[in-house]
Amino acid sequence: MTESKDTTAIPVAISGIDVMRGVGAVRAKGFWADAWGRVLKRPGAIFGMCWIGVIAFFAVFGPIVANAHPLTLVRVGAGGTAMREWPLFANLTPTDWALLIGCIVGLPWIFIGPRSLTRAQRLGIFVVAALQVGFTIVIAGAIVGWAQDPSRAEWVKAFARSGAGPWTIIGVISLLFAMAAAWIPTVDSRRVRVGAAVLALLVGWGLSGASGGATLINFERYLEDEQSGAIREVTWTLIPWSPQYSRSDMVAIAPGERVADV
Repeated sequence: MTESKDTTAIPVAISGIDVMRGVGAVRAKGFWADAWGRVLKRPGAIFGMCWIGVIAFFAVFGPIVANAHPLTLVRVGAGGTAMREWPLFANLTPTDWALLIGCIVGLPWIFIGPRSLTRAQRLGIFVVAALQVGFTIVIAGAIVGWAQDPSRAEWVKAFARSGAGPWTIIGVISLLFAMAAAWIPTVDSRRVRVGAAVLALLVGWGLSGASGGATLINFERYLEDEQSGAIREVTWTLIPWSPQYSRSDMVAIAPGERVADV
């Protein structure tokens, strides 16, 4: 004996009036849901996204994975006083910091940000803010470097090399880019656009003026200081090597080991 199935809930045919009432209608997918569904159906697209993800990971976290500056160390001062230092973070460039902040803070904000904004709007705000910070760092750094060049006029060099000179130049550049970013219609709310532009202004200004990144000519000083006892408890990165550093034997040192113990 077979069981009969109830098919009354799913009409075989519906009238035009039923269509107008929404009978049988299926909720449409959003743009991002539809696009993501199409991507997951294509192996080539998945492979391409994975490859881009690997490149993006090393672009952002490369200076932390491979760096000839130790992650941390303890410097022994006069009288045996010890002070913890973080050379790697102290020598990150403004671009390194901008990428880290954008990846760690910005990307999660796109997906779990305020529900008053759509994901597309949050993405637009993030892209504009990232461009604003990036242009601020590049243009401000170029202008400060130009003003500090020995061939510039004396008053230009004096201003650019003074304590407030670089901060003033960077502040003006940051303000100009913030004003431009606030006019880009990422959202209808002017308050949101201005708030995002001001936040990006502070990030770009602070990173450009306060970050390190000065080229260290002699990386051997860490080895010499450790062997002489001037520093101890040196912790290296996963690959203790930088593009400016040519000693390949340092690559064989395991994380956490000291040169004196190798």
